[in-house]
Amino acid sequence: MDWKYLAFYSSSIEPSSFLISRESFLGRYGSLEAPAILREETVSRPTKNGPFKWEDPIASLQLNFQLESHEEKTVLFTLGCAESRKEALSLVRKYKQVDNGLDGLAKTKSFWENYL
Repeated sequence: MDWKYLAFYSSSIEPSSFLISRESFLGRYGSLEAPAILREETVSRPTKNGPFKWEDPIASLQLNFQLESHEEKTVLFTLGCAESRKEALSLVRKYKQVDNGLDGLAKTKSFWENYL
């Protein structure tokens, strides 16, 4: 099956790193209860030359930020698909803005409530 879309994921905070391989995240014979990546201080970025087409893909972002005592921060994660790289980048930029992300979430919830 030929899928003509470009899948993407992003967050409202610039990630310091990311992983796209389940094995890299969990570790060999690892589990969701104790993923190997949590034992690492930094995450190495994948190379473009990897055999990722045949791996078990995931969408994992590493975000680094600090909160003061009692401080709150809204972080949005976006997962989507687009017909082109240009469209994907436009959506990523749009949903990096927290207000746009919350508005999009409200519209999505409303759509599904009315559809179902």
